[in-house]
Amino acid sequence: TELDFMNEATNQRTLRTLLAENNVTGVYIPEVYEELSTRRILVTEWIDGIKLSECEPDEIREYIKVGQECFLTQLLQVGFFHS
Repeated sequence: TELDFMNEATNQRTLRTLLAENNVTGVYIPEVYEELSTRRILVTEWIDGIKLSECEPDEIREYIKVGQECFLTQLLQVGFFHS
């Protein structure tokens, strides 16, 4: 089912909801454009950003904290993991 992008869209929406319900901040899950997506194409909102390698060390340390909280919330609190 990893190659079924409608399943991936469902997982993405589920993660977005679960993180919001558990007050995880600092993580943004893009919206899925379901009307444009199919089993073979997943269309999501575009997010501008910068490469982690272009960030300052202090900023990277803050992102690591956010990533750890997001991972541990998925693993230990909600029992649903999607990367």
